[in-house]
Amino acid sequence: AGVLAGINRVPKTLASCRHNLKKALDVLRNLKGLRHETRLFSEESLLAAEDGVALELLEDLMRYSKKKGGGVKAS
Repeated sequence: AGVLAGINRVPKTLASCRHNLKKALDVLRNLKGLRHETRLFSEESLLAAEDGVALELLEDLMRYSKKKGGGVKAS
């Protein structure tokens, strides 16, 4: 797996964190078959650590990965 082009590997400001998160979410937004609910793909919701947003996104990624034949087993 490669590194996303244009990310700041050591973000020190909120703006750098937001930029990195946006770059990562842009990749996820282009995945076919992944739920694309607004809240799950909101940089602001993730940065604000809104209840359940990060966990929902991780669960969606796990379901997506299982559909594609990969992933890890949930405990």
